[in-house]
Amino acid sequence: LIAVVVALAKALKSTITLNAEFEQTNVDLATVLGKNKKDIKTLTDTALSLGSTTEWTASQVTQLQIELAKLGFGEGSIIAMQKHVLAFATAVGANLADAAQMAGTVIRAFNLTSADTEDALGTLAIAVNSSALTFDRLKQAMGTVFPVAKAFGLSLKDTTSLLGALANAGFSAE
Repeated sequence: LIAVVVALAKALKSTITLNAEFEQTNVDLATVLGKNKKDIKTLTDTALSLGSTTEWTASQVTQLQIELAKLGFGEGSIIAMQKHVLAFATAVGANLADAAQMAGTVIRAFNLTSADTEDALGTLAIAVNSSALTFDRLKQAMGTVFPVAKAFGLSLKDTTSLLGALANAGFSAE
């Protein structure tokens, strides 16, 4: 009986901690968006939904939303992008915040829209999973390579193909 009570107490404490964490991430998201917490109900609801239907928690989904908001994406764009970012993070083994930051950076760097997120992240996932290019190497190369690629008029597909070929040849962004 004591073991059951202890287990229930631990479960209750864990639930309270998760709820507090989720509430804080929503406050953080509202702050980044310049809104009140009640004004981001749609984002909160989608985080809860995705948190209950994917391997990610609602707090992790909210972290994804925060990263996209920091990059200047509005509520509609975040909602349009988040499922694709979840799939990308899973495909490349990245955490959601890093995957969201990469998604937003790529969308901005190649003058794409939130509607292009699925294709763009699919391109990145293929590059990471079919070459020696890792997510971390891609992340490291973004700041240097993407602006140069844009200046030379290279597409995202061309850029990631080149990065994959260079990674296969032993080159890295370091």
